Amino acid sequence: MKVLITGRLPDAVLADVETAHEVVCNREDRPLSRKQLLSQIEGKDGLPCMITDTVDTKLLQRAPGLKIIAKMARMAADNLLAGLSGQKPPNCLNWDTLCDKRPP
Repeated sequence: MKVLITGRLPDAVLADVETAHEVVCNREDRPLSRKQLLSQIEGKDGLPCMITDTVDTKLLQRAPGLKIIAKMARMAADNLLAGLSGQKPPNCLNWDTLCDKRPP
């Protein structure tokens, strides 16, 4: 699976993901710009992303093969679903639904 990770993850978590997937990861201490996000999402199957990343119809059109979106923040569903204009999103996960620990 080709994955775009838009925020920094703990090294051990990133290493685990990289063993099973082809990963493009933002290793900076700042969010991707909208332009970077839209250009890097093309051809990806998975999108673990931050609350600052807007997932909307325009982004989904750039990645028609996207199978999963995992928002790593509270209240992610509001941020994700607001811009979809009635379009059905791929499978969506929120970090808080997976565990009590949050990435740094």
